[in-house]
Amino acid sequence: MEEEKKRQKEEKERKKQEWWKEHNYSSLKIKEEEEEEEEREEREIQYLIGDVTQPQNTSTNDAIIVHCVDDSGRWGRGGLFSAISTRSMQPETYYKKASKMRDLSLSDVHVIPVDDIMSRDQGRDMLALIVAQSMDSSGSLSGIKLPSLSIGLQRIALRLNASVHFTLLLISIGMVLRD
Repeated sequence: MEEEKKRQKEEKERKKQEWWKEHNYSSLKIKEEEEEEEEREEREIQYLIGDVTQPQNTSTNDAIIVHCVDDSGRWGRGGLFSAISTRSMQPETYYKKASKMRDLSLSDVHVIPVDDIMSRDQGRDMLALIVAQSMDSSGSLSGIKLPSLSIGLQRIALRLNASVHFTLLLISIGMVLRD
């Protein structure tokens, strides 16, 4: 019974990979592998005022801009969606394709390079889209699901050696947060 489930799961994954290859799609999702206990350097949080899409104090390090999205694949208008699109169309294009390829699930983190004319000489700016909201069949959007956001942030912290830039605007505008 257990072997049959494993075989079915492997077959489903194989078919998905073939479908993705056929559509020239490669997932940029951080893998869900088991988290290893590692010695990690403690870093303190720095609160900065400015444009989250233009990371500050990064020196030569890579920078991760974090944004919460839903599982629909619909790129929003206004706010951070527009600010990101001003820098690069890559994130919007990738997000829409990830949806078509059924690669958006709660807690997923997709890390997309932000290539634009504002890129730095040393270090890269990347966008981490955390799927922390869901849209139901009637088009109603859930609030941010805190467990999904937390898992996404943990995946970023454990897998990537970069400074993380995240807006606190979500809390300041009173967006409904749900667990």
